[in-house]
Amino acid sequence: MPDVAAESAAFAPLNGQQIRSALRGSSVGDGRHWEHQYLPDGRLIRSESGTSKAGQWSVQGDQLCLLKPEISSTQAACFSVHRRGNELQYLDGQQLVYQGFLKRSS
Repeated sequence: MPDVAAESAAFAPLNGQQIRSALRGSSVGDGRHWEHQYLPDGRLIRSESGTSKAGQWSVQGDQLCLLKPEISSTQAACFSVHRRGNELQYLDGQQLVYQGFLKRSS
């Protein structure tokens, strides 16, 4: 298994304000399999493998929290966010959960 800490050495952790600023009105995706659209009002539109699902996003402390109703209507999954240029990684502890590219929604 790859060492995420070593692989992400060039990625810098973002604080809560940086996460909010980067994601509000933007989308993140890998260009093929998934994309998350972060609407300014806290709504989240997730497109994964051709299926679109709604959710909510928020920033709690220095973590991005995603509420996915099909998993839980009350318990959000929270991740630290690391950035290198326009590339983001979402980590749960040291485990890489999502990695994609940031782009401003048009």
